[in-house]
Amino acid sequence: IQTAEYGCGLEKVLQHRAGDLVGILNGIDKKHWSPNTDSYLVAQYGAVNIKEGKRLNKQELQKSLGLPLIADLPVVGMVSRMTHQKGFDLLTQIADRLFQQPAQFVFLGAGDPYFEEQVSSWFQKHPEKVAGKIGYDERLAHLIEAGSDFFLMPSQFEPCGLNQMYSMNYGTIPIVHSVGGLADSVIGISPVTEQLQSATGLVFDYYDSNMLLETCQQAIELYSQPDRLQQIIANGMKRDFSWNSSATQYVKTYEQAQQKLY
Repeated sequence: IQTAEYGCGLEKVLQHRAGDLVGILNGIDKKHWSPNTDSYLVAQYGAVNIKEGKRLNKQELQKSLGLPLIADLPVVGMVSRMTHQKGFDLLTQIADRLFQQPAQFVFLGAGDPYFEEQVSSWFQKHPEKVAGKIGYDERLAHLIEAGSDFFLMPSQFEPCGLNQMYSMNYGTIPIVHSVGGLADSVIGISPVTEQLQSATGLVFDYYDSNMLLETCQQAIELYSQPDRLQQIIANGMKRDFSWNSSATQYVKTYEQAQQKLY
């Protein structure tokens, strides 16, 4: 937000006050978004029984959307407004190549009529690979988080974002564009982050359709490496994105502001 691209005309003011600028992520409501207690799931689970829990929810997701029940094929989910901001322009550019990959894709959301039409056409053209719903369905949204192996968030910009946090909490690896709150909350896979066992997702740096396709291909490759996959899932599930964590940062910020005043 200190750049012309994201500052919306306020970037000069924000640059001037850069020393006082603080960014705090939103928190997630674990009463409604926790795989341990989620009543929308066919099997609740935690870090201990994650493999079985995700297997059963994946099966239910495939069954409910009419996808073939193939356990060893990765499912890539997306719950989103269907707009340019959320990366649907990139998806339309690579759709034909993306849906040739050895994976299933699930979409839920509504928005721009053009993108709704595009997604509907994907359902019709690739019934064995692509499914979902135009509109919103609370149960399906929870089932996508639990039953998917990867969660897609290729947003052009994202002040914070919540679904990438839900995903890590549900043991679903996010695929995100490195921007805004996505860059702040998802630690991309690299030799360093894997050595430190801190990687929590797959991140692409430039808002480009080919980079998105390459990152999805990396995710599919990762799925065939169970030890690496489980480590990254475990890393994500350990992260604390609760409101308790965010509230603590708010308190600290207010205390710092008070010290400056007095």
